[in-house]
Order: sequence, then structure tokens, then C-alpha cells
Amino acid sequence: MIPQTLKITLTINKQPYKPPSDITMHSMTGFGRAEHATTTLAARIEVSSVNRKQGEVVIQLPRAYAELESPLRKAVLQRLSDRSRSLFAVRVMFSQRR
Repeated sequence: MIPQTLKITLTINKQPYKPPSDITMHSMTGFGRAEHATTTLAARIEVSSVNRKQGEVVIQLPRAYAELESPLRKAVLQRLSDRSRSLFAVRVMFSQRR
């Protein structure tokens, strides 16, 4: 059974990360990875971004979550620069013991 919602919380040193409200962008190039695991599944999200002349968002999701691609793309485009190529790769692995 596939969970209806999947919530990923970024942690740093085992503490939930809460970005400051006054973030200043220094570069449009970067990479980040977040992982979360429960007894039934593990999820990994990798994000990379590079400078480009025009904005582009690429989202790679498991087939079971394909319907989330459009809302995710809209949310990302509202928050990111329109001069970068951003790749969001989501991987979900289910435990053998269910």
C-alpha cells in the first residue's frame, strides 16, 4: 500500500532545519540531499541547481507518485530563480517486512 502523503523533514545534526525568513541568495549553483526512513519505507531527495539563461525544473519521481509532479513543479517555480536549471530526484524504497 502506498502512503497518501509523504512528509520529509530536513535535519541538520539531528535537529529539524528551519530556514531563516531573510535568506540571501549568493549563488544559483548547489546540491543538497535529505533522507528519511520509517519501519516501512525510506525516502531520499536530491536537489541540484546550476546557472542557466532560462529557468527549468526537472522532477524525477517514482511512477506511483507521478501525479505530484505538476504541483511540485509549480511550488518550486514560485520559490526559485528563473535563471537556473534545478533537478529534484525523489527515491522511495519500501521495506521487505510490511
